[in-house]
Amino acid sequence: MNKSRQRLFTLLLLGFSVGISLLIGEVVVRVFAPQELIPLYITNDPELAFHGIPDCSYHEERFPQFFTYQVDLNNHGFRMPVDISAEKDKPRVLAVGDSFTFGWGVEQAESFLAKIQATDPQRLYLNAGFPAYGTGHVIKTVARHAQALEVDEVIYFLYFNDIFDNSRFHLNYRTHEWVAQGQDSILQPVTVYSPLKRAVHKLGITAWLYKRSHLAVLVKKTIRPTRKDDPDGLRNTLTMQAPSTAESDVMIARTLDYLELLEQTCQASAIPLKVVYIPCWEELPLDNDVDWTNGFPFAKFKTAVTAAQQRQRLSFELWQGT
Repeated sequence: MNKSRQRLFTLLLLGFSVGISLLIGEVVVRVFAPQELIPLYITNDPELAFHGIPDCSYHEERFPQFFTYQVDLNNHGFRMPVDISAEKDKPRVLAVGDSFTFGWGVEQAESFLAKIQATDPQRLYLNAGFPAYGTGHVIKTVARHAQALEVDEVIYFLYFNDIFDNSRFHLNYRTHEWVAQGQDSILQPVTVYSPLKRAVHKLGITAWLYKRSHLAVLVKKTIRPTRKDDPDGLRNTLTMQAPSTAESDVMIARTLDYLELLEQTCQASAIPLKVVYIPCWEELPLDNDVDWTNGFPFAKFKTAVTAAQQRQRLSFELWQGT
């Protein structure tokens, strides 16, 4: 055997050995330390961080101890069974928000937006809600779809954890940044992820692995066991700890900035905006089966919104969900 063939044989043998080792590692991790994979209906987005894949069908079963359910997305990546282009005569309402609007944990027909659609068949409700979205993601969703889909109204279902999410500035999540302008600061859109990560996402390799390989997810968690989602130390919904007075004041102020920008985005397209506030369990007479408390001053937040409306900084309708 000449040297070139010997080198080729060695490389093939090495590749085969690595492949077998990775396969064995994958099997071992799946059996003894299964990881939480990224659902197949989610894709990375340099503007929104992530969104739904159009025409995707996926059975969500990451949390079988709580629920499993079917996720079917239409031709725009919305969780609704209707091809929007087939419904041309009905007024269109773009519903935006997070996992509550999306219908996380329940079948599509059981989501509250599907129930609203059933009671109001004269209009077409477009479910553009998506898990983990904050108000910044909502703003970009409205900017992307409202004019393109000829929307007649926007309804933002504001869940309490959006107030927490609006104070997260991790590079892989935030959609906007406050930029100094004279003595004030203004909220401006930014691209999500680092340039390197955006380039890697375009290749699609890591997304494919994190959706299918338990070993790849475990390796990632081992290499990067922790990360600081909030460089300024603000609380988030994962800690479920009561923020200090100073922290809650900052969180409220930032959410008001986001709401003002959302209203401006709708006004630029002459589209009416309605905001529906979904209360936290602490605001409702409900039993909570998980020992979580967050102690956020929600009444203070709603008072701040009302005050901003009285000063004509905000003019949208604010509805209280129950």
